[in-house]
Parts: sequence; C-alpha cells; structure tokens
Amino acid sequence: MKVEVFFDVGSPYSWMAVEILLRYESIWKVEVELVPALVGAVHKETGNRPPGMLPAKGAYGMLDMARCAAFMEVPIAGALSSFLTPAFNTVLPMRLITSAILHPDVSQATVRRLVQAIYMGVWGGACGKDAIISDIAFLLERCKAAGILPDMARALLEGAGSAAVKERLRANTQTAIRLGGFGLPMVAVPTAAVVCPEVKAKARGPAAASADGRVWVFGADRLEQLAWMLQKPWLGPVPNKGPAARL
Repeated sequence: MKVEVFFDVGSPYSWMAVEILLRYESIWKVEVELVPALVGAVHKETGNRPPGMLPAKGAYGMLDMARCAAFMEVPIAGALSSFLTPAFNTVLPMRLITSAILHPDVSQATVRRLVQAIYMGVWGGACGKDAIISDIAFLLERCKAAGILPDMARALLEGAGSAAVKERLRANTQTAIRLGGFGLPMVAVPTAAVVCPEVKAKARGPAAASADGRVWVFGADRLEQLAWMLQKPWLGPVPNKGPAARL
C-alpha cells in the first residue's frame, strides 16, 4: 500500500509528518511516497492564511512547533530570520526536490536524504538563521549534505527549471487542492485500504476523499488517527521507544 505525503519544506509540520511516516514504513509494511507541493499556492487558492500571519496564533504556533518537535523528536531549531518575508520562498527548493524525483538516476533513498537535508537547512539550523533558501549556493550545499555529487547537483538544479518539473509540481499542488486540502501536510491513502467502517461509510465528498479513491488526514498530529483508520499499530511518534505518553 502507498502512503502519500504532500509536503512543502516551508512547513515544519510537514517535516514532522515525513519523519514519523518514514519510521513507520517497515512497521506498517507500506511505501511512503513524498509528494512535493506548494503550500503557498494551496493557501492562495483556498483562501487560507499561514498561522504566523495572525500575531497571537503565530506566537502560540512557535511554542507549539517547539513542543511538537521535541515530542516527535524532529530536530527543529526554529524559524529562519526570513520567515514570513518574500525571501522565504520555497518554489526553487521544491522544484529541486521534484527534479530529483523525476531524474532516472536518482534513487528514492537519495530523494529522501535531499528532503531531510533541505529541512535541516530551513528548520534545523544547519545553515544558520540568515540562510536564504532560494539561493543556488544554499541548495548546492544541501545537495552536498545529502551526498549528491556536484555534477548531479548542478544537473538537478538545471532540471528544476524544466517544463516537466514545473508541471509535476503544479499538478501535485492541484491534486492536494482537488482532494479538499487547505494546507500541508496532507497524508493520503487509498480508500480501499481503510478498515474502520466508521471511516469507510463517510469516505465520500471533497473533505474526505477524491473521486480517485483516496482518503486523507491533515497535520502531523493526525497520524495516530490514520493508524486507527488503517488498523495499523501505533507506538507513538518514535516507535522504537514504545507507546507514547497520552496527553
């Protein structure tokens, strides 16, 4: 069974979802597919606003992010100084990831390392607070951190400007919107994989599943619910530590 994670490196909660699902991939015996999308485009088309745009919600959001990162053991150090400014533009990083996904000589493992390396640069403090995530130098350095050789890194950056890459990223973003999404991360599974009758009976309509037969949840904090829907084991966000404390 395939579990799709629609994510954007501008979303720290997407990083949490990616890391937790990769921890569960072998436990659930599923294939986790990373699906790059543009959270800004999702917000714009659906009329949503980033939490940080509301001062009170933004202040609480930073506190919540730190708590969730600690609880889920994802090494988030905090927001870059460019966060919520025009310089915090994820289009090129997301095109780079898409370029890697489409490249025939780039393995799934390499794509995952690249995603994690970029997240470390954007949210993990690996490149300092003043990193500009759309800079070529930043992206080349993150490719190096992922173990991608310089020639391949340059080829992937060149491919990031191709029509095929732009179209795939656009299509992924439109799929998230068509499914009923309003933000990221979204985690989608086939409706046929859902075991719980309560969920199967309601797996209709744009807020539950698309016409192509997918059911989705929003947010890194709904993965326990996803496990319940699929009747898969849930051992907390860090499964090798055993059951998590229930709040």
